[in-house]
Parts: sequence; structure tokens; C-alpha cells
Amino acid sequence: MRLLSILALLLASLTAHGQAIINLDFEPEANGRRPLLLRGRRQYPDDLLIRLDTTSRAQHGRGSLLIDASRAEEAEATFISATIPVTDSLRGQIVTFTAWIRTEDFRGQVWLSANSGVINESLSSGNTRTDAVSATPTADWQQLRLQLPVSRMADHVWLAVHMNGRGRIWLDNYQLHWRNQPWVDAPLPGTEALLLPPGTPLPDWDFERRGPAEVRGPQAWPRRWQLDSAVVQHGRRSLRVPAAEAGAAPVYLGVVPLDSLQGKTLTIRGYVRYATATGAPAQLQYRILSNSDRRSFPYDRFKWPGQLLTAALPAPAGPPGWQPFELKVPISDRFNHSELTLLLRPGAGPVWLDHLELLVDGHGFTPTAPPTPGLPKPAELAWLRKAAVPLRTTAPDGGDQKDLAAFGQLVGTSKVIGLGEVTLGSHEQMQLKHRLFRYLVEQKGVRLLALEADLGPCLALNDYLQTGQGDPKALVAELPAWDTAEMLALVQWMRSYNQRAPGAKLQLLGLDLQEAPASLRYLRPHLPASPNYRTDKLAELQAHLRELEAANVQLHLLRQPDAAAPLLAEAQRLLAELRTAYDLPAKLSSRYQPFPGEAVLLPQLLRVAEQFSLYHTLAASLRPSYRAACLAENLQWARAQTSGGKAVVWSHNESLATYNRDDETLGMQLRRQYGADFLAVGLAFHEGTFRALRSEEPPAFVTATAAASAVGSYEHYFRAAALPAALLDIRTPELLPGTQWLFENLQFREGTLKAYTQPFGRHSLRREFDALLYLPKSTPAQAVQ
Repeated sequence: MRLLSILALLLASLTAHGQAIINLDFEPEANGRRPLLLRGRRQYPDDLLIRLDTTSRAQHGRGSLLIDASRAEEAEATFISATIPVTDSLRGQIVTFTAWIRTEDFRGQVWLSANSGVINESLSSGNTRTDAVSATPTADWQQLRLQLPVSRMADHVWLAVHMNGRGRIWLDNYQLHWRNQPWVDAPLPGTEALLLPPGTPLPDWDFERRGPAEVRGPQAWPRRWQLDSAVVQHGRRSLRVPAAEAGAAPVYLGVVPLDSLQGKTLTIRGYVRYATATGAPAQLQYRILSNSDRRSFPYDRFKWPGQLLTAALPAPAGPPGWQPFELKVPISDRFNHSELTLLLRPGAGPVWLDHLELLVDGHGFTPTAPPTPGLPKPAELAWLRKAAVPLRTTAPDGGDQKDLAAFGQLVGTSKVIGLGEVTLGSHEQMQLKHRLFRYLVEQKGVRLLALEADLGPCLALNDYLQTGQGDPKALVAELPAWDTAEMLALVQWMRSYNQRAPGAKLQLLGLDLQEAPASLRYLRPHLPASPNYRTDKLAELQAHLRELEAANVQLHLLRQPDAAAPLLAEAQRLLAELRTAYDLPAKLSSRYQPFPGEAVLLPQLLRVAEQFSLYHTLAASLRPSYRAACLAENLQWARAQTSGGKAVVWSHNESLATYNRDDETLGMQLRRQYGADFLAVGLAFHEGTFRALRSEEPPAFVTATAAASAVGSYEHYFRAAALPAALLDIRTPELLPGTQWLFENLQFREGTLKAYTQPFGRHSLRREFDALLYLPKSTPAQAVQ
């Protein structure tokens, strides 16, 4: 239950709406996986990197913002800011701005600033520059605080965290409070276009072909317009928007690209009509969005939202009829403006719009749609249909394996085969990997299944495989997220194989280190009942490792090899005592002989505990790469238990990828160690559902929906080719007109256990995998009954 709770804590909830949020908490899933979408800042030096970090421990949620000036020769300066719209309840109040920071090998100062005002004018301000924090070089999360009086005339509050120095600093959880109430990071009208999928057509401003674009799927907002062919000013249709209740969000009309309009004036003109001759006029609202400055780095993914501005349309007049209107918007050349979003606030009665036109400096303007991913070409689909090998079934039914011959050729004499996955919660993915593992055992001599799971529970499962002792259901349940009927079926097949097959037996071992303290309890059954074995020291070590984990020491031991680490030193002392206490009595016994209980398992469990102690002493930026190296080292030990035999590594796509732009992966380690003897096989699917862990307490698994792959993704090529479950060799194809898409960096589904639509990120498939398995559909893995 502890591990299930840990998984739940790592997964923050995702709010579904049709507008973007500022994302003051730096959550990675916000705004369609563009988490820095509305984050403003200035970044000039080339030695400064700003990016979202999900591998380090955040102060709140899953993400924090890393400002990395560790490579700078001199102190670098930047700030991370946000603009918050002001409502009547906030004007005239004293607000408190707080933000959290964490440092690593940082030398410099950090401070807050804030102001309230209107466009181009500050009406109140405050900062902590005079008492700026001289940040502790390496320190855990600490809170900064600043109070600000909000002007009674202000329409926004601007908040910023400034830094000037060298090293690394993390920011998280910006908050604004007044009267003990937090400001809610609410959806921003005028940001709807940012959530539309790539390839969405530009607006039809005359409403002849279509109405305004809509966000589909979980983030959809209710449609509040109709195309009307009975009341028109021009052509055959107009746009009718019904009356809205007070406080209702404005209606999204469309977006105008501004990339070529800097320094010019955009005019929007058209016609408006009301149902009655009385009442307040409707309003046009617009927001200009800007890209990060032109010197931004590739990892920066944000836009500056600008202000939501309002312009009244002509008032109702009798008798009701069409009235012309015109809105002029100067586009500054001082900023990298990207788009203007147009909205309509209808008022108390229905309103019609028609024949909207765009002009630039008085001349008609037809925007050019931004580049969109192209549909697969006929030559590409023809090549894919020919190259992909259809699979007879995903089910491990023991039937004909001729369809796996191509897979066998890819494997060849590989010593380590990595089988990736998008999620452990997919029935088809788990079944297909089971079927491939059976094939590798029966046809390629594989004798080891290495899971990216902790060693302790896997040892108990391995004992069952060798002896038949234990309840396999209960043993599988000790592996959170793996406790499925599909995993149980695999374990039971492995036990059956060991019973009937001569020669070397199948083994199942774990490679991970993240629950090493809990895994130490698996030492006890293997220890003789003798006081010399100091089981009291074992309990002491377990407790000390938990203390070290909670302390979050965060040392950069490469730059500070002599840095004081008392908790690590104590862990190393206890480990040395235990090794001596276990090893010496065994070797002095007249009955001593190396056997798995003492000569193999005992030292490895202590080695994993040592890895755990170092992992939780290292700086967060070093932990992913260190863990990957430990996984590779533990695989070497696991292979030694089968006399260096062939192994299957069952892990996630991201872990097995042989390329990653940020951190070291297990796949990168294995490619260096084994070269062509390591085969990395990724897995992809088009659409469906999966078993996911909900974020709410208590932790529980639910069924979640994965969005269908879209144009611009690798998966969409398989879908467009109408392929069934299939295998594709992506290591050997040459660059040809039919294979060009394989050489491009396209979108690829990034898996999760979280209960929300699984996201896509940009990947380089041929650099990450040797082969790809494709499934058209996913359904949830089943719980063990």
C-alpha cells in the first residue's frame, strides 16, 4: 500500500477546460503538455538554461522550473514572472505573494518583486531587492514572501522571482493570497486557440463554410453558437450567439496569426445585429499572445498572454437591422507577437455576426495558416504496408509462431532484449510482451526476465518459480502497478515451464533501487538463526535509509567530492558492519558453501541498499543518470545468476530508449555496454483505454481513456495504413521517399499511470529504438481476482 500511495502522490490531477491557465505551479500536464505556455521572463545570456523539471522532487505537484546557470563563467541574471488579472474583490486589498525556491551549488541572490497597474503604467509596487536572499549554496525548498497593496484602479498584478548568480535554482508554487484566501489559477479567456490541435483550419470569418473551431475530447467547452441561414448580411449564413448569463465566459470566435504584422495596424470590421432594439451592446474582446523572445532556448515552451481588452459594438437600435463595426488594433514591433484571439460577449439578448473582414494598414489581409503536420503520403503508406509485419495475435495462446519469425531475425544473437511499453495498464501490451517473452524463451534460449521493479518482491516471485512455494496471486500483489491478471498469467506460465523443461530454469529478478529499505526484509529468511548475523543491525539500517530519504540531502558529489554527508557516512558504516557480520560467520562455518541465500542474494541486497543511500544523497540533477547506471549494473548481476545467459528487460519506452536529450537512460547504458547485442524494442498504440491510478485519496485504479493519435505522430502513420498489430524494423531502412517520416522528429505517445488522456511529445524514433511494435487498440489490464 505504501508504494501505491507513493505512485498516487506523484500523479497530480488535471483540470479539463477549454482555455489555458497561467500554471503558477509549473505542472507538466497543464495546457496540453505546454506547461510554460503563459510564463513570461527575460533570458539573454547563452549560458542560462530554463526548463521544466519533472525528475527532481517538486515543492508541490509533479513539476518545478529549473534555472540552470551552472555553466556560466560569470553571474547571470533573469526573472520568471506572471501577470494576474485583477477583479473588484482584489482591488484595494493588501496581497501576499509567495514563491518557493531550492538551490544547488548556487552563489548569488534571489528576490521577489510585484506591482499592480494598468497597461504601461505601474500604480503600486514592491520588491525585496534591498533584503534579497543570499541563497544558501545548496538548500531544500524555502519560501519567499512579499506584500503588495493593489491599486483601486489596477487591472492586473505582475509577480516575479528574480535571480542573479551562478549554479542551479528551482522555482515552484507561486501563490497570491489576500484575506487568507488564495487566488485561483483560473482559465483565461482569449487563450482557447492555444489548446486547439495542430492542423486546425484558420477561421472562416464569413461563416459560410464553418463556425469557430472547437476543442474536442476531455478539454471541450460547450458550444454556444449556431450557423444561421435565416438571418444573413452576406452570403448564405451568419453566426448566431444566444444570450448569456451574467458572468458567463465570452464565446471564442477565432485567431489571427500576427507573425508578419509587427509594426502594422490590424483592422477587424464586420456587421452585428440584435434581436431587439433595446439593451446593452455586445462586446468584442481580444487578447494578443506573444512568443518568448527570439533568443529563447529549445526547451522553453511558453507564451506571454498580454491583457484581455474590450471594445463595445454598436448599441441596439430600432428597427433591428445589421450595423457595421470596426476595431483597429496596432501591433507593436517591440515584441514577438504571435496571434490575436477574438471573442464575443453577447449580453442579455441574442446577437448575430456576419461578414467579418481583416485589413492590414487599410488593405485586405488573408492570413497564412502556420505550418501543420502533413498527411502521410501514398509512397510512405505503401512502404509501411510492405515493411510492417502483421502479428497473428497479441494473445500468448501457444499457437503458431510463424508471424514472429521476423522478430526472431531482429533479435538474432542479442544478449539483452528490451521490451518497452506505453503503460503497464494495457491488456494488449501486457499480453503481447508475454507472447514475445514465450517466443524468446522457446526459440532464443532466454532464461531471465528482468523487471524495472525492486529486487525484494521479485526474489519472492523467483522463489515461487523455482520451488512452487507461495501464493502467486499474493506475490504479484507485492508489485504495485504490476498486480494484474496479465502479469499473473505470465508468472504462472514461467512456473509451468520450469516444471516441465529440462536444463536451466527461468528466473525473474528486479533491477530497481527505489524501495531498497523494504527489500531488505527479504534477507531475513535467508539468514541462519544466529546472533552473529546481527538482525538488529538490519532493522537499524532500514530505519536509517528512510531517514536519509526524508532528509533530501542533495549534494553535487562530482564537484564537491569531500562535502560532508553525515547521513551517507552512517549508512556506509552500517552496510560495512552488516557485510562483515554476514560474511565472516558463514565462511568460518565448517558447513560453509556458496549458495544463493548468502553468497548471492545477501551481497546484492546490500549493494542495492548502498545504491539507494547514494541516490538520496545526490543532487536532483544527477539522480536520473545515476539510477540508470545502477539499473544497468544490477542487470549484470542478474545475468550472472543465469551464467551470463540471454535476458529480457521489461520496462517503459522512456527507460529503454537509446537516446534522451536530457538524462541518461537504461537503454543508453545498455547500448554502450552491449552494442549490437542489445535490442531496444519500443511499443506504440493508436487509441483506447487503460488501467490508471487516480490522484485522489485513497489510491485506487480506474479506467482512463487515451486520445487517438493525430496527424503528425508516428502512430498516425500506422493508423493511416490501416495496419493490425504489427512489428516494424526501424534500424535498417535507408532514407527514401517512403521512409522519410521515420527520419523526422514526430510526436510519440509518452506513457503514464495517470488517469488522463495520455500526452504526446516530440521524439526521434530511429535514435531511440531498433524496432517498434504497434497496436491499434488498448483496453484496460485486469485486476487479479
